[in-house]
Amino acid sequence: MSVPSASKRPLPPARLNWDLPPLPLETLDLPPLPAVNDAELARQARTTAQHIPAAAGRTGNLRREDELSSYGRLEYVGDAVLHDLYARTLYRQFPRADSGLLSKMRGILSSNISHSYLAWYYYLDRDIIDEPEPERPSANFRARREMQSINADLFEARIGALALDGQTSEIETWLSLFILGAKEALEAVAGANEAEMGTSRRNRNRKRKAETGQFCDGREMDPRTYTRRISHLDSCPSTTDSVFGWDERVGEDRRWHSHLIAYTVDNQAHTLGCGIATALADSHNRALTNAVALRSFEAVRPFLSLSVASQPFLRERKITHS
Repeated sequence: MSVPSASKRPLPPARLNWDLPPLPLETLDLPPLPAVNDAELARQARTTAQHIPAAAGRTGNLRREDELSSYGRLEYVGDAVLHDLYARTLYRQFPRADSGLLSKMRGILSSNISHSYLAWYYYLDRDIIDEPEPERPSANFRARREMQSINADLFEARIGALALDGQTSEIETWLSLFILGAKEALEAVAGANEAEMGTSRRNRNRKRKAETGQFCDGREMDPRTYTRRISHLDSCPSTTDSVFGWDERVGEDRRWHSHLIAYTVDNQAHTLGCGIATALADSHNRALTNAVALRSFEAVRPFLSLSVASQPFLRERKITHS
């Protein structure tokens, strides 16, 4: 079964707040994902547990039968099949990689984040069979087809259905082609992670060395745009303390939930941005994007122009939670 090229589908919208993929899947020419021949397995692989009672006109809590009729058990099989095939395929395609590097590459490939983007680029979210969406959804409503974790489940369930359909060899062929196409990126990401961990261990107790030529009053060359930045700084280094702080908490999904906070001279705190991500730094970046790019600049402007006189008590402000 052929699928649209991954390069023709943009990344998930920012409003969905997905974690970024560890591999640049949007740049790869993904091989076609095999079709499930058994109609019952194909349907089960895209059916949520919530669809079963909704289709039967039943309300209340889910029953065991609802879970058994959904993609849950197929997801379990798919996860196990992929774990084995990732190991064997990486072993063959990377004959000079040691066990540590192989484990890192398998961790990247088998992560829910990677699986969610594979589901996205194979359009599995569009085929999900779920309960009807509410006629008047709340402001925070998210359809299951938009949830990153659900997309990861859909991909693993598809693989599980293929395995039970007797197509393990087809899965292995697909996986070999996928890893072959991603080989350069996979080596780079896994190798960078390994090097970063080694450098971190060596530098943990080492004093930082001063770096020269890093900043040019805010007009330094930007490594992303390859152009010189336009500076809006009054001075560099800054002569003022930041009036901003972070409120960082870990949610029930074990991801970082960070709020960008601004403080005023009357000791009033203002929440300006929100970001959620697996990594703390990524949650900060998303909160900044939320505050500056997705919100009216007029709402943020007052906090960017607070006087120096209001700032002594704001030094190193950061909320921590036990």
